[in-house]
Amino acid sequence: MASIIDALEERLLQYLLEQETKKTWEEWLQWLADLDCPLTFEKPPHVPNRPFSFQTWLAACEQQLISNQEWQARLSTPAWLKRQQITVMPIILKRGDSQIPGIAEIGGLNSEMARLIDQIHTVQQRLIHLEKGSSQSSKKTVGQSASQQIPAVPVANVTFPGSGLSDPLGRPDLARTLEREQQMLNKTGETKNGPNSKADKDSTEPQIVSLKEAYLSYNRWCDQFEEVHLNLEEFVNGELRVLSSHQISFQQFSHRILKKAKEVKELEHILESFTRLRAGGVDINMEESPGTVEVTNSVTDE
Repeated sequence: MASIIDALEERLLQYLLEQETKKTWEEWLQWLADLDCPLTFEKPPHVPNRPFSFQTWLAACEQQLISNQEWQARLSTPAWLKRQQITVMPIILKRGDSQIPGIAEIGGLNSEMARLIDQIHTVQQRLIHLEKGSSQSSKKTVGQSASQQIPAVPVANVTFPGSGLSDPLGRPDLARTLEREQQMLNKTGETKNGPNSKADKDSTEPQIVSLKEAYLSYNRWCDQFEEVHLNLEEFVNGELRVLSSHQISFQQFSHRILKKAKEVKELEHILESFTRLRAGGVDINMEESPGTVEVTNSVTDE
């Protein structure tokens, strides 16, 4: 099991990544205008319509900056960016390489925690269904038998801010999973008497499928990576997302995206990190990101 130092290193890495400044294309241009920058930039077609990092913006404008060495020097100086309150993270920190101390042990523990959470969620959903037509005594019996099937896991006594949920290793994706579990239970309690309660519950209920058996569209796989803070756009040439795609496996998705890689080794590190983080399975009912919905709607309109 990972030591306390390893856990701290993992938390520090995630903390640093969460501080990175991200803006949309228009917001980056407005930031330059506020600094009285005389340059104008045309938006490349592959730039996404959602917030992205400074490196992604700089790469898109590199050719247009060649003619102005003064601003080229400013925009590539960390000290100057810091004075402008822009936080930039080195790409090497975003890879999640296996060289990080204890990451293998932490990843294994995180996978086990995710598996247990899935079991707990399944039992909770069964209890909710039984609640409608069962007596209080029968519900108590089912709850006791269900709790006996779930092994106890020692968890450090650390509270996740704002939610009251345990966050033993500081993983944001695990914390979000716990928060999503709590939010779903609250939503079920509030709407179970409504006329559309069954439809609402079915539409938001997570469905965890092992990584080898999961089949999603290309853009939905991209959503899965964003869910665990792995930004694929910084590692591929051209536009990340596609206009349409049939459902494919993770292996097929990996093969397709590696064809777009700027550096194959770097992108392989990202794919390996995702495999570790989602060793317990992926939620194929996860809500689509705005980028995926936008692409889907555009294809439908055509």
